[in-house]
Amino acid sequence: MADEPHNRQEELFEIGAELGPDSPLLYVGMPLSHLPDKKDRERVELLAFTVDRAIVEEAQGAEEPWPIRIHSPIKLTAPWKEDDWSDGEIYRINSGKLWAEADAMILIADCGGSLGMGQELEWACDLQIPVLYVHPDEDPVSRQVKGATEEYDIEIVSYTDPADLRDKVGRWLTSRKPAILDGPRRRRNREFIFSRTAKFFRDAWDALDPSRQEAIAMIARLKVARIERAVHDPQVLTAMSLQEIGALRGALGFPKLVIGPAPAVAAELREEQRAALAAAAREFGWDPEIVLLLQERAREELAQGGVRRLPLASIRDWAGLYRRWLGA
Repeated sequence: MADEPHNRQEELFEIGAELGPDSPLLYVGMPLSHLPDKKDRERVELLAFTVDRAIVEEAQGAEEPWPIRIHSPIKLTAPWKEDDWSDGEIYRINSGKLWAEADAMILIADCGGSLGMGQELEWACDLQIPVLYVHPDEDPVSRQVKGATEEYDIEIVSYTDPADLRDKVGRWLTSRKPAILDGPRRRRNREFIFSRTAKFFRDAWDALDPSRQEAIAMIARLKVARIERAVHDPQVLTAMSLQEIGALRGALGFPKLVIGPAPAVAAELREEQRAALAAAAREFGWDPEIVLLLQERAREELAQGGVRRLPLASIRDWAGLYRRWLGA
């Protein structure tokens, strides 16, 4: 590690920059705010570089290479970098990337970590993505973080030197590879489930004038900026707590949370339509929640009648209904 150049920060976390959101993304966090000395910053940069190399070697060096993207605050928003980002912009950049695209997280807990890392860890737990928490062998680990491993997919490992760190990151990636590769599908499913809810909130919110929006925000005990962001982005809505969603729902005057409009008539699916839905679910890896929502949406469409509705008798028909729902 000592012979790695110290000016490689701009090259960190460029892996997968050409890939889109359909490829898995690893979020790599580390303490940044309390590193006043250049020596401390260089140490963290080199640790990050070691983790970066381990990810590349494991993904691209596998017998069957798999795509991977990396995002880390050190690349864009390190406080010692000269930039024009405001605090709010930095928060939105990193939280947005984590909420919308992260499929796994690695936290480098140098000198005990930081408050920002703690916030990132909580977000990762809420999103149910795997987390690797690495720390120097001589540094203690918070008992609260240790306790969280009983309820969430968090693995805590210590390392003695850069070679040990690289090996342990590689082993963890191997063990979590199926979950990481499945991440983009789970993100699409989350967006699908919450897309109609976001539209429901958005239509109600956008119909209000600014003064009424301020009043609703006060009732919900949420900032206007938080509501604006959530109702215009289903992925942000998925990262909200049930308490926040419930507070917004109540403040807007909705008696219950509505995922989508209920059909006027409970039209039933035919046997061949249900078989096609089951085949589509297997083909596209839809979770049970997706299947139930699609079934409800299909019953609504069938109840409307008309010649332009989808027959829903093939995998292609159900895929079209899925796309139509997302575009609604």
